[in-house]
Amino acid sequence: MAAGRSRLITLNAPVSDDSLLSNKEKIILFKSSKQHGCVFPPWKAEPSSKEFVDSFVDGTEFQLSAEQTEALHGWKRPSDDNTVDSDVLTLLNTDLVQDITTDCSVVASLCAEAARNRKLGCDHEGVLQSFIYPQGRASQNGKYIFKLHFNGCFRKVTIDDRLPLSLKSRALHVVDRNNCRNTLPALIEKAYLKVRGGYDFPGSNPGTDLWVMTAWIPEQLFLQSEDVIPHAFWKRIFNAFDYGDVIITLGTDRLSSAEEEVLGLAGGHAYAVVDMKEHEGYQLFLIKNPWSKGGTWSGYIDPSNPSVKSQPKQSEPLAPGTFWMDLYNVIQYFQTIYLNWNPGLFGFRRDTHFAWDVVKMNPGSLTRNPQYLLSSQKGGTVFLVLTKHFQEHDTAVHVGRSSGKDQGYLGLSAFATAHRLTVTRRPLFKSNYIDAPNVLLRFDFLPNETYVIVVSEQELPRCETNFTLSAFSTHSLTQFSPAPEKYTHTSTIEGSWTVGSAQGNVSHEDYDKNPQFSLTITEASQIGLLIESSNGEFAVHVKLVWADGNRITLPLTTRDICGDSGEYVRGCALAEIPYILPGTYTIVCSTFEPGQLGSFDLRVSAMTSRFTVKPIPHEDAGMLVHHLPNAVFRRDIDRVLAPIEVSHNSRLRFNVQPAAQRSQPSLSLSPLKISVEYGQGPNKSTLLTSGDFSNQRQIRTSAIDVSPKTTTQAGPGLWLVVERLGSSQMAADEEVQVAVLSDIPGVRVGSWGRESDVPIEQLRERFAASSLLSR
Repeated sequence: MAAGRSRLITLNAPVSDDSLLSNKEKIILFKSSKQHGCVFPPWKAEPSSKEFVDSFVDGTEFQLSAEQTEALHGWKRPSDDNTVDSDVLTLLNTDLVQDITTDCSVVASLCAEAARNRKLGCDHEGVLQSFIYPQGRASQNGKYIFKLHFNGCFRKVTIDDRLPLSLKSRALHVVDRNNCRNTLPALIEKAYLKVRGGYDFPGSNPGTDLWVMTAWIPEQLFLQSEDVIPHAFWKRIFNAFDYGDVIITLGTDRLSSAEEEVLGLAGGHAYAVVDMKEHEGYQLFLIKNPWSKGGTWSGYIDPSNPSVKSQPKQSEPLAPGTFWMDLYNVIQYFQTIYLNWNPGLFGFRRDTHFAWDVVKMNPGSLTRNPQYLLSSQKGGTVFLVLTKHFQEHDTAVHVGRSSGKDQGYLGLSAFATAHRLTVTRRPLFKSNYIDAPNVLLRFDFLPNETYVIVVSEQELPRCETNFTLSAFSTHSLTQFSPAPEKYTHTSTIEGSWTVGSAQGNVSHEDYDKNPQFSLTITEASQIGLLIESSNGEFAVHVKLVWADGNRITLPLTTRDICGDSGEYVRGCALAEIPYILPGTYTIVCSTFEPGQLGSFDLRVSAMTSRFTVKPIPHEDAGMLVHHLPNAVFRRDIDRVLAPIEVSHNSRLRFNVQPAAQRSQPSLSLSPLKISVEYGQGPNKSTLLTSGDFSNQRQIRTSAIDVSPKTTTQAGPGLWLVVERLGSSQMAADEEVQVAVLSDIPGVRVGSWGRESDVPIEQLRERFAASSLLSR
């Protein structure tokens, strides 16, 4: 057992190959070197012995709280204090506690690492000690260099050995109650707090702290979640803890004063797991409260049998603040467990670094989310760690005291695909959202299977932030790079729903007034249409219609629709059409409810660059609209007409739609057609038509250019004709509304009448009571 344990513990941690980094990634690492007025350069090599010769004083000013400032007597070197032996530097056989400084997570981390050292034996070199220089001895000049792991890589953190000395009985730094002359824990604490801004430390979590101090892989689990199945969970961590391959800490949720008194636990507090045992059928954790005045759990392992108190037999008494607790009570009374895994369990590591300009996004859109391709020829297990780099303005979060408003939440998801995703869908694997600087996603992946890893967030500060994504795998990765786009070419155009154009879904009568765009494509291609609303609460939809790039007319039939995004979706919607022929199409963007005003982006993607997208103006845009008196079809009339006159060269368009029926409203309306004819009688010619007879709600023509010469009374004249399809004997009376749209004033349309066989001059006289529209 001992030989096996030693072999496992001494596994070397894999190292990411920095030669694979792009210049952009190197710049990110360089920029992330600056923190709180200090520079922490990436680690290059072990320091020379010459660095520990000349006298050294670190000029950094450590921030102190008001209480710490009041208690501060000064900064003293161990050599200046007769009670401290500068040669005592150890984490073995320690009893570490915090006092004034609110860094329970840091001290809990140190306690857990110290317990690991003790468990593995005095000849074992702890993880933390291996990152401290000079190694194995005290510095002669008071200078210490730490190799800490944060902001994307190992970095050089330099401190001196001066520690804050208190005027009071309470200590300003971590203390070893077993040996008050031992300064190593306080030096580690000082180096870490220098990175985080000083002793006025608002809090963190031990998973993050150990990730920085040891580079052991952080995993955070919520104990009441469905992910934690007690027996399986214990089995997963018990042997790993016994081999020294996982460091375990715990965090409580917020507790009231009454709850704290009854339970003996502190709310929003970090605890260290210093041992694990299976005893009399119970699965037990030995837990340490790192607070110097902290209590212990007041409960029983088995409430039905109080004689089974909270500790098994052991050779030495428990240290103050230390207690046994069984697995089920841990799950009940603690909120979070932090597992920091030995990176030496993995043979390979790859890091990638990126800057993410976090802007307000729709909840379902992934277009701006960082996404990475991952695959391996041999498959295996992978632990993915996303780390947000520390920044000057960061607000740390106490254990159990989440503040998503300031800190935000991070998440990772894995999808079985080979290209970027544009909208959310059900992932194969996903993490919880964690309000911490790091989050872990672990899963087993298949050989030669390609996955896309999507980085997501909730409530992160809206600014550019640097991140690192680290992959620890049992086999080498063949791909770990930014995921490619599915389509080779994309065009994005802005639009908006206004008072006149926010007309809701297709069941509403003015659906055709929604924003529309023409898509002209000259090569057959697969295409994707993505609509993203600026208001993530709007349910939206996008539709591609055969309409030759013109505004659609209602009703739409199945044959009119090339494809759409399906059900209305909150925030954004995607329509993917596997194949469309070259041509010109119309895109309709709508919200589910009418009257929802706001802007949106329409993103059109294709496998060819030979396409254009442009907005289709509303039919009224830039035009004068003239509504004529209703045209009435009596039972024996299927065709009515009116003369048109213009005083200037004009461009005209015409719309017709059924009017509200004054009688027999239940009857279905006849199909209609609207035309412009030159002359009447046998020599007439049709200049413009809306096409075949249609029962669409509104029928439109295209534009026609008209000159005064064409409409002169001396010639055949220009006629606006509306026809219906139906038997004169059976058709009911119907009224239609006709609108004339012109680019300039000066259009006159005569009264509606019925065509007859009399000469055209008499027909004009019959329609002499003309309607003057504009001059």
